[in-house]
Amino acid sequence: MFLLILAVVYSVWHRFKIPIPSVPCLGNGVLLLASLALGAVNFAVREWYAWDQWLLWYAIEPAHVPLYVLFIIGGILAYRNGWLEAVSPALVPFYFPHSSA
Repeated sequence: MFLLILAVVYSVWHRFKIPIPSVPCLGNGVLLLASLALGAVNFAVREWYAWDQWLLWYAIEPAHVPLYVLFIIGGILAYRNGWLEAVSPALVPFYFPHSSA
């Protein structure tokens, strides 16, 4: 249910043409810092809310909110700024060994 709420929020954002900032492709250091920050925030949230604890009539499980929010924002930024197109084709076999690229 929370992912549906996030999708509705994004569709309203998109409908009113609110600009999304241009962000260059992130480096390994920024991704490492983001994962460490996600771990710290997840740890803090799970100190207050258990794994299977729900809020708002089973609409939101707070233990998963930081991950969902980070992935939604990261996905939107990646799509809008062409991060996947910026990946060198030489790295594709390294990351995806069974790819036909």
